[in-house]
Amino acid sequence: MIQAMGRLLEKRVPGRVTPKFVLRAGANLNHLLAKVTKKDAELTPELCEVLCSSLLCTAKKAIRDLGYRELELESMLADCHDWMKSEGMLQ
Repeated sequence: MIQAMGRLLEKRVPGRVTPKFVLRAGANLNHLLAKVTKKDAELTPELCEVLCSSLLCTAKKAIRDLGYRELELESMLADCHDWMKSEGMLQ
């Protein structure tokens, strides 16, 4: 997904995944700094756990019961990008 977003925004993205232990260490440090500065942490240990977890979802029930149709990731991201641009959320 990150690679697709980078292509859409015409931005370079890292070619490698940051190891979990590095993210966790950064989250803990960020959390401590936030306490000292009394500002909100951008990356918390809790958010880090969500980002590092694997979540598998299926649309089978929505397809079966609601007639939902799946779209390609690139198409969904492009639609979101266009909407955000039209709303002035992106330049």
